[in-house]
Amino acid sequence: MEGEKRFLEEECKSVAEAVSLVEDLLARETLSNHETVALGTYLHNIYSGIERLLRCLLEERHEICLGAGPTWHKDLLRRAQEVGVLSLDQFEGFLRLLAFRHVHVHGYGHMLDETRLREVAGSVPSFVREFLRGVTGEKDTGP
Repeated sequence: MEGEKRFLEEECKSVAEAVSLVEDLLARETLSNHETVALGTYLHNIYSGIERLLRCLLEERHEICLGAGPTWHKDLLRRAQEVGVLSLDQFEGFLRLLAFRHVHVHGYGHMLDETRLREVAGSVPSFVREFLRGVTGEKDTGP
């Protein structure tokens, strides 16, 4: 149990740091090509961290193990929402991030569109921080 707690705390801290970096980039009026690629990478990092957190929570607290089939990413989100680990709003937000993750993983960073990326990233800080507060039980995980 102590190992699980430490893992969750460290993962939440890493995700929260990536969220802060996303906020820093979103605050800029325009982004360079390198900053656009960085924003996409941070969003991918956030989603990957959320998946690690959800797997841990489902496996350790709900004894739910998901296979590695072709739909496991979506199945993970669905099961987390079904057992109350994710609210409906969080589920929908993470589903949008999952769709972006697919583009990021199977595409090229230099092809990311800043306008579309800002649309995806705009709501990420609020629903991710809400989720992290639920995991850690803290009042806030960032600025």
